[in-house]
Amino acid sequence: LADVLADPRNAAGPYSDAPDGDHAARLADLLLDDPGTPGRFKTPTLRNVALTGPYMHDGRFQTLEEVIEHYNSGGHESPTVDVFMKYTQGGLQLTAEKKQQLLAYLNSLTDMDFVSDPAFSDPGVS
Repeated sequence: LADVLADPRNAAGPYSDAPDGDHAARLADLLLDDPGTPGRFKTPTLRNVALTGPYMHDGRFQTLEEVIEHYNSGGHESPTVDVFMKYTQGGLQLTAEKKQQLLAYLNSLTDMDFVSDPAFSDPGVS
């Protein structure tokens, strides 16, 4: 958690879309010694999600299609699934057309201008 708080890419950092927003304020409220804090993390942006595979915490899916199918089929029951995930049994039950629409939406979040802009490249790579 200390690394998250110190990271310049966190919700309150200079690269945030809203450094003065609610997410930044909530980040400031995280206490390192709070027993309710373990396991919390900042949800990553969907910007350029089509370029960020492999997916899931363990990299088990190589494509967005696999991720969509995972949630469409109901995922896997686990004690770590958030109680607010209401589709843990039976899945999303999306039609083939809806799955294609979701995939098209996720692909539309790819910003090739951003990806190819040298100002946002890794400073450690020449």
